[in-house]
This record gives sequence, structure tokens and C-alpha cells, in this order.
Amino acid sequence: MLARLLSMTCNPSHALVVQLTPCQAYRFILLSVLRSGGFSMRGVDELGELCRLVGSPYGIGALLAATGLITWTSVSLWGGVSAGGGLDLRQAWEAPAYFYFGLPVMAAAVAAAAFLLPDRPWRWALWLVCGHQLGVFVLGIGMQSGLSLILVTAILGIMLAVGFTVPAMLGAMLGRAMNERAY
Repeated sequence: MLARLLSMTCNPSHALVVQLTPCQAYRFILLSVLRSGGFSMRGVDELGELCRLVGSPYGIGALLAATGLITWTSVSLWGGVSAGGGLDLRQAWEAPAYFYFGLPVMAAAVAAAAFLLPDRPWRWALWLVCGHQLGVFVLGIGMQSGLSLILVTAILGIMLAVGFTVPAMLGAMLGRAMNERAY
């Protein structure tokens, strides 16, 4: 049915009323956007493959690493914007937004990952910290900090990994409790 809907052309004079489940509707919208935007998809199975990849431990780990990298980079840039309109790149921990926005977002991401896959929850903290530390190192080199930042980066990474293990454990406990109630 979904393939038939995708192959149809819409004519304003014809009214098409179809009852779709929310999952089918999202899939229809995603596929129609991908096809109209010039992306080619050989089959609907590739979308299922993408969903399986994102739901796998490696996919969730990559998303957590990207979350850590993007959080550090965005707060560094946000904290470096001056009132005069200039950009002064600085470390994210120098901005109050890192403590009010960055750390809670990263803790929530780790807890959500541990809720989805509660086995070995400590690994989610490590994935996030790896991406975070990559941002620290890359932006530190960009700020001419040189290799002296490696020791500070290692100490910060250890502290964050230990700290983010707590929300990971809480998310895993909640995930296991929800799974037990489902049966």
C-alpha cells in the first residue's frame, strides 16, 4: 500500500483519503521527502536498515559522540560571541551556558541511551565523553593551545566519564524496571 501511495501522482481534482497509522505516515513523509529531494533509494528496506543501524549500540554510541562534540563546539562558539558582534573562540567551560545547558543535555542523552539499551550502561558515558573530548582537543588546537591541553583534556574526560555514569545507571535501572513491568 505504501509503495502504491508513493507511485501515485497527486491531482488537485482528485481527493485521496487514506487511513494510515502514525508509523506509516512518518515513513510516507520521509520517503516522499527523500525522493523529491533528489536522493535515490533503491528500496524501502534501506530505510529499515537505517533504523536498525541507529537503534544498534554502535549507532547510539555514534549519536552520543556527536552529541558531546556538538555540545562542546556550540557552547564554545556561543560563549565566544561578544556584544560587539565579534567572535572570540573560547573554552566551553568558561561560559555559564556549559553548566546550565551543556551538562544537562549530555546527562539526559546518556540517560536516554541507557534507558533504551540498559546492558552495560557505563559505555554510553564513554561514547559521549569521547565525542566531547574530541571537541575539546580540536577547538583547543584551533585556539593555539597546543599539546599542553592533553593533560587537562584527560583529567576532564575522566571526571566527566565518572560523572555521566550516574545518569546512565539511573536510566538503565528505569529501563529495566519498565521492561519487567511490560511482561
